[in-house]
Amino acid sequence: MGKTITLGICLLLVPGSGWTRDKTSSAVKASDVQPQVVTLKSKPVCLADEPDINQIVEQAWSQAGLSKAQDDSRKTRVRFSGWLPKITGGVSQDIGGRWDYKYAAGSTPVDQFHYSDGLRWDVGLSWDLAKIVFRSEELQVARETSRRALERMEIASMVIGLYFTRFRLTLQGLPEPGSDRAIKFLEATATLDAWTGGKFKKSWCEVKP
Repeated sequence: MGKTITLGICLLLVPGSGWTRDKTSSAVKASDVQPQVVTLKSKPVCLADEPDINQIVEQAWSQAGLSKAQDDSRKTRVRFSGWLPKITGGVSQDIGGRWDYKYAAGSTPVDQFHYSDGLRWDVGLSWDLAKIVFRSEELQVARETSRRALERMEIASMVIGLYFTRFRLTLQGLPEPGSDRAIKFLEATATLDAWTGGKFKKSWCEVKP
């Protein structure tokens, strides 16, 4: 009669010990990885005199005729224009006359023409109640405002991209004249200056090409 032999394997895991590897394993320890350190130069002093990103974006909108304040003003004017009354007026003149004839015994007869020209004027004010509640022009203004908002977002995206592209070029200090960084820096500066209509022309950091 055959015998059946059962073998059991018991693994003992010690908390905190984790799995162990052979000393010859090629695994890289975290302590063996040296962090890469980038040394930045001091921030150029002239950057403190430059406009911030909000000023640049606002000026770019204004230069393109897309100021948000203009849209707000337009909506307000259209909304309250319904409260303005309709003014009517007129002037008239009456021209006429009459004959008078009087006679009394013993007196001279009176035969006289009486002439009169009366002047009359009037002024009227009226309101359209429907326009006070809602004006059809408000729909047109709303569509125009949405279109202008999208245009502002496009301009803001381009200006912000240029601003931070230019800013990254200053992380190592101002570019050296004649370098590729200097050319890119000057190109970004010139484009920002064009977008803002030259308002900050004297505020940009100067870099020679």
